[in-house]
Amino acid sequence: LALVYTLALVGHVWFPIATSAFVFAFVLVFDAWDRPQRTWRRRIALAAITSVATAAIVTLVFEQVFLVRLP
Repeated sequence: LALVYTLALVGHVWFPIATSAFVFAFVLVFDAWDRPQRTWRRRIALAAITSVATAAIVTLVFEQVFLVRLP
């Protein structure tokens, strides 16, 4: 997952979308492995909320606090 994120997404896709897609896939894969009793609807909702929040926070912190221009 990390190689797809770094080699295929970052630099080719707007950074918040790439980060959100990576976090979404990561949460889906590892939540299904860790908690198999959860329904798919709940997993997808949790992954979507987590990925959007993470992408927004990471983007804001890097651009506003660290003053780093993101690809």
